[in-house]
Amino acid sequence: MITSRNNPRVKQWASLAQKKERSKQQLFLVEGDHLVTEAMSANLLELLIVSEDYTGEVRFKNTEVVSSSVAEKLSNTKSSSDIFGLVRIVKNEVTGSRWLFLDSVQDPGNVGTLIRSAVSFGYDTVISNKNTADFYSDKVVRSSQGAHFHINLVEMEFDEVKELAIENNITLVSTYLRSDNDELPGNNLCLCLGNEGSGLNPEYKKDMDKNVLVETSTFESLNVSVSGSILMYQSKR
Repeated sequence: MITSRNNPRVKQWASLAQKKERSKQQLFLVEGDHLVTEAMSANLLELLIVSEDYTGEVRFKNTEVVSSSVAEKLSNTKSSSDIFGLVRIVKNEVTGSRWLFLDSVQDPGNVGTLIRSAVSFGYDTVISNKNTADFYSDKVVRSSQGAHFHINLVEMEFDEVKELAIENNITLVSTYLRSDNDELPGNNLCLCLGNEGSGLNPEYKKDMDKNVLVETSTFESLNVSVSGSILMYQSKR
């Protein structure tokens, strides 16, 4: 059992709270039975880490037991978890015919919710640019509730997305505020969502094939994760 919070392995695991370390090690840490089980089902779990206080039923061939003090150091929740998973990051490629592109969506809760909705409504790939909250940050992972393990996640800038869209006959769909709007395609589309405060980058307007909005009777616009989820649902229908 590892009891020291200064143990080199514990320091390595704790360092995964930083994006640069996740990128370097190609690993991220999840906590809680549900997320660990999802990672295990996806064959991405590298190591199961359980506290000496763990009384659950999750078992894995490669397991490390740690003290409650170490578990407290690893946890990012107020009520410290007693089970963690070291998970491999997979380098995916853009696939399928229904894509979601996130341009500088910075709130981790919004990103996690959009990943979850993308899985729920049959999207194939979620793409983020470098200014979007990291897919593998703790808050994004917890917000997605395991949806990470059921969809392609790709980091890519818009110019690359545009080229792929042309190659694959994908319609680029924007979400600007304007009076005239188009019908939302049901397939072969890339829904592009922008920053919470400033929306989609105006420089992308010229490259968009269609523009859609969620019609509301009171507010001019909705939270990006709400409007994005509604649009993804509508495109599925």
